[in-house]
Amino acid sequence: MGGRPAGGCEPRHLLSGLVVCSVCGGSMHAVKRFGKRGAPRRYYTCNVWRVNGACANSLSVLVTDLDAALLKVLRDDVLTPDLVEAVVTRTIELARLEPEEHEQRRLQLVASAERLRAEIGRLTDAVASGGGTLSSLVEALTGRERERADVLARLEHLDGLSRAPEWSNGIREKLRARLTEWQGLLRRQPEIVRQVVRKLLAGRLAMTPDREGKRYTFTGQAAYDEILSGIVSVVPPG
Repeated sequence: MGGRPAGGCEPRHLLSGLVVCSVCGGSMHAVKRFGKRGAPRRYYTCNVWRVNGACANSLSVLVTDLDAALLKVLRDDVLTPDLVEAVVTRTIELARLEPEEHEQRRLQLVASAERLRAEIGRLTDAVASGGGTLSSLVEALTGRERERADVLARLEHLDGLSRAPEWSNGIREKLRARLTEWQGLLRRQPEIVRQVVRKLLAGRLAMTPDREGKRYTFTGQAAYDEILSGIVSVVPPG
């Protein structure tokens, strides 16, 4: 689980690159603003709204508030013994697939990944050339990228099924010990927490604003298909 990102540098924030605005599909960036007492604070804000106002979502959320809300969901709803054991049990069952069935599933995933790669290429070209409505193109591109990431994750999972263990040799006890370790890691230094979070999430978090309720609802998907969601308060535009 250790190691640095492929680019060689750590993102500055826990969820850098993982938060998108559900209104326009664009990324939400952490921007610095100064509070009433002059102290700087970081807020996630829709970058499309911030740059040119092309998105209607002007609400912001404190970086620390979103971090805390997501970590609580991961601890309480994702890293639970029953859920993780169910995932391992299902993995063992899938590992017993007949070779032909396994290969058929793999070919389907490979074909889907290639189709999405081609669609992403066409949408990227359309964005670069200025064809069509920018917000619609960006939303479609974000959706295809999310779909392809999910397909690739499923393909990697399928390829590893042949190494799946049996419920024997104390694996349940080992699993619970590892689960406790991961839950503890979510309370440690940011560099370690960031690595754990990025392994637990499949794709990015969609942030849906609720102006009347003065809050955001975030939704996403865990690496093993569990849907996660939560609510976090917002701050006025600025």
